[in-house]
Amino acid sequence: GINAEYMGIQFVMEGAGIKLIDDGGVVKHIISPGFGGSPTKEQQVVVHYIGKLMDGTEFDSSVSKNEPFKFILGVQAVIKGWDIGVATMSRGEKCKLVIESKYAYGDAGSPPKIPPKSTLQFEVELLDFYDTRKEINTLDVAEKKKFAEEYKASGNNFFKEKHYPLAIYCYQEGIIFASAFNMAERTEEIKGLWTSLHLNLCVCLNIQEKWGETIKYASKIISENPKHPKANYLKGMAEKSRGNVEDAFQNFAVALEGNPADEKIKQELEVLKKKRKEHAEKEKKLFGKMFQGKPLYEPKAKPIEGIPPYDSSNERVFFDLKIGAAEPKKVIFELFNKKVPKTTENFKCFCTGEKATPENKWHYKGNKFHRVIKDFMMQGGDVINGNGTGSASIYGEKFADENFLYKHTQGGLLSMANSGPDTNGSQFFITFKETPWLDGKHVIFGRVIQGLSVIKEAEAVKTKENDLPAEDVVIVDCGLYTQNVEKPENVQSVSYTHLRAHETLRYLVCRLLLEKKKNKT
Repeated sequence: GINAEYMGIQFVMEGAGIKLIDDGGVVKHIISPGFGGSPTKEQQVVVHYIGKLMDGTEFDSSVSKNEPFKFILGVQAVIKGWDIGVATMSRGEKCKLVIESKYAYGDAGSPPKIPPKSTLQFEVELLDFYDTRKEINTLDVAEKKKFAEEYKASGNNFFKEKHYPLAIYCYQEGIIFASAFNMAERTEEIKGLWTSLHLNLCVCLNIQEKWGETIKYASKIISENPKHPKANYLKGMAEKSRGNVEDAFQNFAVALEGNPADEKIKQELEVLKKKRKEHAEKEKKLFGKMFQGKPLYEPKAKPIEGIPPYDSSNERVFFDLKIGAAEPKKVIFELFNKKVPKTTENFKCFCTGEKATPENKWHYKGNKFHRVIKDFMMQGGDVINGNGTGSASIYGEKFADENFLYKHTQGGLLSMANSGPDTNGSQFFITFKETPWLDGKHVIFGRVIQGLSVIKEAEAVKTKENDLPAEDVVIVDCGLYTQNVEKPENVQSVSYTHLRAHETLRYLVCRLLLEKKKNKT
């Protein structure tokens, strides 16, 4: 059974291995001690955990899901080693449990992630425990308010003691109860409680550098009160930390409206003004020189307006894009093969690898994006050197610009990278936004029609020197995509917003003349 000498004793020697079972099948290593008592059988416990094989391979994690795990202790709701280990923990404690297979998933394991007879290690943090209670939808107004206020008070105490993970948990639990009121029950007092829980949570999340979570919770307040100064300030801090300069600037500007004398907000806005200027200058320097910086040149053909409507008869290709350690996600492209046939054929062949031989590397599979610039583009396709200095094509080392029919009017466009006129090869880029300074200088030949969210994830990747992604953005697989795309994304026809003022006027005049001619006939 459990070692009697351990029960009820608070060990202070951090990292010491403690046998919780006489046969050594469950061993506990305290990472950081907690405080207070321990949970008892049939109580609800709340934990965060990371589960790994003994070789360090992670197979499950509540941390990566941003959602604590809840279970009833001692009723075989989890593996036996967990019931034994968690029963010895105190609130706030973090430990590592090493659990042999007979107290985990046994001889069978849990395929495909946990092999047979596996000893497992779990890093576990006990956030809370309590007696089982009524379902939230059965609570009356007073009970819901009581739980929300209690969790807020606990969160405040943990915040003062700098136990930020526990404070985050308490505020999140409080939000669950504060969000359970119907419209008739949402008095001003309840709305204030709901808002303060969100704000307190955002403060903790920013301290823990959980920027995405801050943005999510602050946005909930802003959706109800767009001018809320503190919510905009906290969201602005998170946006700035993620490198979202424009979003951060807008949030701080709104925050300053509510607090016009706040020097801290003014300072943040000044910093962002400088970053906006630097970013604009950087884009200008990159203008027209995707590799080495050649002089600008005159476009060989006049672009037509806008990107064409989706054509299901066009060829489609796909990338399975892997970002860092995440699982690969699919991005599907429509190729404008009817209007830009030579360029699309080159790109398609590098996607399928049909021209690859043992002597060359003419295949995008395994290729990494060597350049990612937020609010601009991501560039890849160097199948020779992998760093932007090499190129190849199915027509020879380089081939000519086919045409400049389309403008860079939106994100998600496929365009050819080059080092000057008529220097196309295997390198390409995908736009993150409208990039009009590239019009007439880089050949647009396709667009993303599924997987724009994956492109956004790539845009958010941190970068090192020369805009090299800090974690790999790699094409793990690619080829033709023969299935139909039912609901293509990123599809729009000609829009007045994409036309300059005089072009809009010319467009409308032409339409009017055509209508008059039609009416006469």
